[in-house]
Amino acid sequence: MSLSFAYSYHPVNGEMDFSQGAPAQDAKTWLHLIDDAARKEWHDAVDAVAAGGEPRLLQHRLKLPSGSIPVEHRIAAIPKAGRWPMITGHISPVLIDTSRLETIEHMTLTANLAAGIVHDFKNILAGVQNIVEWCQSESRYQPQVATALGRTVIYLDQASQMMTSLLRIARRREDENPEAIHLDQQVRELEMLVRHLIPANIEVKLKTCSCPPVLARRNDLQEIFLNLCLNARNAMHKEGDLLLIEVEPRTADGQTWAVLVIEDRGCGMSPEQEKRAFEAFFTTSPTGTGLGLWMVNHRARSMGGHVTLNTKLGQGTRFEIHLPVCATLDAPRARLSEISSGNQHFSRSHLILFVEDEPLIQQGVQRWLESLGLEVIACSNGHEAVAAFRQNADRIELILQDYMLPGISGGELLKIFKKERPEIPVVVMSAFASGVEESGLLQKGAVAFLPKPFRMADLVEMVHKQLENR
Repeated sequence: MSLSFAYSYHPVNGEMDFSQGAPAQDAKTWLHLIDDAARKEWHDAVDAVAAGGEPRLLQHRLKLPSGSIPVEHRIAAIPKAGRWPMITGHISPVLIDTSRLETIEHMTLTANLAAGIVHDFKNILAGVQNIVEWCQSESRYQPQVATALGRTVIYLDQASQMMTSLLRIARRREDENPEAIHLDQQVRELEMLVRHLIPANIEVKLKTCSCPPVLARRNDLQEIFLNLCLNARNAMHKEGDLLLIEVEPRTADGQTWAVLVIEDRGCGMSPEQEKRAFEAFFTTSPTGTGLGLWMVNHRARSMGGHVTLNTKLGQGTRFEIHLPVCATLDAPRARLSEISSGNQHFSRSHLILFVEDEPLIQQGVQRWLESLGLEVIACSNGHEAVAAFRQNADRIELILQDYMLPGISGGELLKIFKKERPEIPVVVMSAFASGVEESGLLQKGAVAFLPKPFRMADLVEMVHKQLENR
């Protein structure tokens, strides 16, 4: 396959002739080598130039056996008297200089390192939170101490939410499945992270209205939102600057949209910059990659949406992301923290196998469960867990296991437990697993997944459900 090719296209009969190269054996199927959003852009561009419009330049990715590459796609029309015009196109790879490739590689490495650091930090947070909650329960006769510890737990919750958001962004998965997501809820979840990214001299105003859900990958929405917020931050330098964030539903031409608005009072763009704002690798910042707004536009189109831009030099910029809402939505799952977390009473002592390699978490959880009259066998790695499991298989009634473990991995450990004693419920805990991995664990036999850090009330609620309500 040639990496550059030219073609002519007949809008009436849909035939395509190649004058240079050929991207597919069947010339009529080459459009399948680009994604849905780019195909729509191509059809829109063909309609526009056929109607007498100016030539168009598209930028998208072309799928090859060895992977996908960025390409420039130029489309023009050749008028024919009394007949439909002939459409011509030329596709060529985008040449990226070495410095940009090094920047991208550095960003990838940084993201991987950040994911590992955040995972370990979440484990530390989990251990500290469990111990603080235990101390809080023991200080019921000292109200001032209990109140102070309660506030500490709230701060730990906030830190955990920030780390969870960072981890999801750092561990972007291309195979993540689209799901029904409420855009207003997603923005509120990221609010604290954004407020830490924006300098204190910039006022942040957030206004969200309840919207029907959109069908999207969660990471795509996060990248759109954070890229626009960072773009706004970089455009504002004065005291008293304002960043306005809004989410609202709108209806136009019979279609309901969830609309995300990011508006700043920054430097704005010139008409020339506005025309090129969504081009790949176009940037006005000496430290920018030129990929942020291109990615925003590409992600929005892949969801069936579109982006509008209004800007004026010296006055600010307003982006609006319009995403089509879903027709239906499965009933939302209640978060564990929203379930009653009152004191749980166990009818008798139960034996629990607890597998956790982080000492702080292991000691805190074991102390808490034992204080409720439960018996706990604690193990620090997969090999210890298998040995303890086989020695006590007839007595163990519940297994709590971490997913990232030394010795035998959490996934392999789950297989062993379910193969030898499929009737014993297994709850998997992790600071790393995403929604995709969570569903996979449930398919492999886990009865529940508990993300770290967790509140002890949530853990006790789950343990009680598995031991007393079966």
